[in-house]
Amino acid sequence: MPHTFLKTALTPVDFVKLWQDQTFQIEQIRLKIKKGYAHTNGDKALFPCLVIEPFFERWFYVEMKQKPDGKLIIHADSMTPVERTAGVRLALAWFTTNLLQLDPQAFLEPGNLSDYLSLLDKNPRQQVFSLVRLQEKLVQQMKDAAARDRAKQFLIRIHRSKPPLDLTEIFGNENPVEIEIGPGKGKFILHEAKSHPELNFLAIEWAGRYLKILSGRLPKTDAQNLRYLQADARTIFHEWLGPASLAGVHIYYPDPWWKRKHRKYKLFSEEFMRDMTTALVPGGFLKFVTDVKAMHQLVVVLVSSAARFVKVQEKVYTPKTEPPPERTNFEIKKWQEGSAIFEVEWRRE
Repeated sequence: MPHTFLKTALTPVDFVKLWQDQTFQIEQIRLKIKKGYAHTNGDKALFPCLVIEPFFERWFYVEMKQKPDGKLIIHADSMTPVERTAGVRLALAWFTTNLLQLDPQAFLEPGNLSDYLSLLDKNPRQQVFSLVRLQEKLVQQMKDAAARDRAKQFLIRIHRSKPPLDLTEIFGNENPVEIEIGPGKGKFILHEAKSHPELNFLAIEWAGRYLKILSGRLPKTDAQNLRYLQADARTIFHEWLGPASLAGVHIYYPDPWWKRKHRKYKLFSEEFMRDMTTALVPGGFLKFVTDVKAMHQLVVVLVSSAARFVKVQEKVYTPKTEPPPERTNFEIKKWQEGSAIFEVEWRRE
């Protein structure tokens, strides 16, 4: 939400008394803010504002509200994100700078409108160029936000559910389900989901920064057979997956967590293998890839010693062999650095 803050000894009621109707124009954007009115308790005021810009004309209220610490927050009242155009943001910045003239002792905190406040200090020619740049930036931000909103329909909110997950209900069909643990930016699972509409895919990622990237890329693939959730994969396998609910599991380049204090974060353990054995259907697979030789050896021993898992393929990619399939961005990076890539696949009996 676009906003600014004002540290001032005046109250919203004082500003209502001082403010007079004013107009302002930059290029094709015209603004008009009329005299406002205060709420009965005196901690809030609304100022009618008209924004006229190409393809957009709208009256809205600039809201001024006094916070418990005495600061005033200034923002657009009751507007959806798509309505918070460059003109609306400019109106808030312009309104705030005019308040400083009414109270020269006030102190301005720009909030998230510093670019628009800076624009007002420039000469008319520079203002036009800056406004065009801000409009282009805002359009891209809106596109990214819209993509994330569309991706939310693919997010599984386990806090609203009870275990086990009903994957048939979640995907709307009974197609086989494959899971990728730690999809990162989503290169592999997005490609697989688009290439195999006859399968369902579930991404389990703990890091919010990667989920943000994945959710932004998901709508662009137009894949309806992919869902994702933010959780510890160990918890999901132990508590949320029913018996024989998965056709396959992909684990590519997990963090080895070598430090003693980090061992509690390790994915592979005897308990995790028991949970995976339960979740996989007979004939289901586990594919594991790493660039860490010691971890490769540890996982091979652990999985091979687990009941009902049979190794069906093991490959090592080195600079002297064929390149790996470039499943992930990390894989591409490590291969370009000359690292060896270790790949193993097991089948559940």
